[in-house]
Amino acid sequence: QAAITYPRSASVMRRLYCASCILSPDSSRSQHSLRGQDRLPPLVTDVSRWPGEPTSLDSVAISARIRSQAAVASVKVLYNVDLKPPATAVDAFDDGAHGDAETGDGVYGARLPSFPHNTAVTFQIEVRDVTGGVALSPPESDPTGLHGFYVNDLHPTTPLPVYSVLLQHKSTQKPRSVIARLDCLHYWTGAFALRGDLYPKVGIRMRGASVCMTPKPYLKLRFQRGRELAGQHKLNLQSLWTDKSLVRERLS
Repeated sequence: QAAITYPRSASVMRRLYCASCILSPDSSRSQHSLRGQDRLPPLVTDVSRWPGEPTSLDSVAISARIRSQAAVASVKVLYNVDLKPPATAVDAFDDGAHGDAETGDGVYGARLPSFPHNTAVTFQIEVRDVTGGVALSPPESDPTGLHGFYVNDLHPTTPLPVYSVLLQHKSTQKPRSVIARLDCLHYWTGAFALRGDLYPKVGIRMRGASVCMTPKPYLKLRFQRGRELAGQHKLNLQSLWTDKSLVRERLS
């Protein structure tokens, strides 16, 4: 491994390890193998959207803070509708007019169009600098590789959190027909939404032993490691089916 040390003039001393750089006794070859890696790629932080819980009447503003040692060449939001390719690219700007804060403050914004009710939108932010450096948000290390939000016109008045389990959510079949295809052993891949936030690539199956395959099933959801729900890797959803008092949901 080769270590690259940034000059002391940089705000923070950094070391970047390159597993693919093979140093030889020839110093010129060593310098050549490291050329182009003496700058960090752009950094994307503080990704946000507005509104937080979009409806079918809302366009959605996506913003993020971009930090880069080299000048930024382009910032794009690459989004997919209902988890299907191809992605659509929208340019983001730091001009104070695209859902970002102020001109030249390092916050870039892009406006996405409105989407119909019951639409899952996933997106990435791609940044390129003038030296060829590229950054993606979420990074490649993210287990889902996607940000996302859920467009929903149904907002009941309640202090309780409202969960949306998306399993073939665009199907014309009745929900019971879709759920009836689940079993208690195998996870189906779906998505989960809460307060507008979308969690893609969630595993969904029925749960329980004596209650498995009941007409109103108990469900188990498994989130991707690193993209848990409030730190929870798994979530069990209880049914009212076996509650003979019929008060469980009231007391919750």
